[in-house]
Amino acid sequence: MTDSSNKTQPSEFDRFPLFFEKVWTLSGVIASISILISFIHDWGLYYELGISFAQAPTSISDHVQSWLIWLPSVVVVTFAPLAFEMLSRRIEEGRTETEIINSSSNPSKTKKFRNMPWNVIGVVGLFSLVSWILLGNYSANSFYLGTSICWLLFSRWVFGHPKVSARHSKMFKFCFAIFPLTFIVVFHLGQISARDFSTHYRLYTTELVFTDGLQREYTDVEIIRSFDEWLLVRNSSNSAAWIPINHIDRIELLEQRKPFPGLLCVLSQRFCAIQE
Repeated sequence: MTDSSNKTQPSEFDRFPLFFEKVWTLSGVIASISILISFIHDWGLYYELGISFAQAPTSISDHVQSWLIWLPSVVVVTFAPLAFEMLSRRIEEGRTETEIINSSSNPSKTKKFRNMPWNVIGVVGLFSLVSWILLGNYSANSFYLGTSICWLLFSRWVFGHPKVSARHSKMFKFCFAIFPLTFIVVFHLGQISARDFSTHYRLYTTELVFTDGLQREYTDVEIIRSFDEWLLVRNSSNSAAWIPINHIDRIELLEQRKPFPGLLCVLSQRFCAIQE
C-alpha cells in the first residue's frame, strides 16, 4: 500500500519553478522601486538647482542610471541600523521586548529605561524641525533629519496599538515605515549631490556658438552630472548650464584631489612639514 502523503508533497524538482517565479517577481518589484527612487533622487537634484523635469533635456535611461549615485548611500543608511539591531538582539540573547521587561525585577522602571532612547530621538527630531523653522534654508539638513525622525516615530505610534498592529501584516508595517523614510532620505541626497562640489574642470567645447557669435571654453566649472547626451555643470557665477556632450572636445582637471594626510598631520602642521 503506497503512502498517499507522498503524492501531495512536491518534490525538490517541482520546487524550482516556484523558486524562480518568486525571484522573478521580487526582481520586478525591486526594479520598479529602484526606478521610482532614481526619479526622486533626480527630483531633489533639480529642485536644488531650480530646474524642473520639464526643463531637463534628459531621458528615462538617464534617471535610471542615477541608482549608481544613490545606491551606496542608501545601503549605508539601511544596513547601519540593521547591523545595530542585530547586535542588540545578540546581546539580549534574542529575547523580545516583552520578555526583557517581564524578566526584570522592576518591570515598570525597565520599560521606562527601554523607552528612553526613543524619547531622546523624539527630542532630536523636534529640535531639528524647530531649528529649520527659525533658521530656514540655513538649516535645511535639520528639516530632513527632523522629518525622517518624526515619520519614524509616527509609524511606531500608529502600530503601537495592539488592535491596529494585529490588523496589518508585518510587510505592510515595514513598508509603511521604510518607504516614505527612504524617499525623504533619497530626495535629500539628490539635493546634497547638487551642493557639495570641490573639484573644478576646464571644458574645451567645439561647434558651440554663443549669442555674441564667439566660441569659448568653460573655465573653472564643476561637473554636477553626466548624462547620455548632456553634461550638467555649474560655472564660477554659481549658475547651472546644460552642454551637449558631442560639443565637448576635451575636459581637463584643474586641481588634483589631495590624499588624506592622517590624523597627526591634521593636528600638527609640524608633522606635515616632516612628511613633505
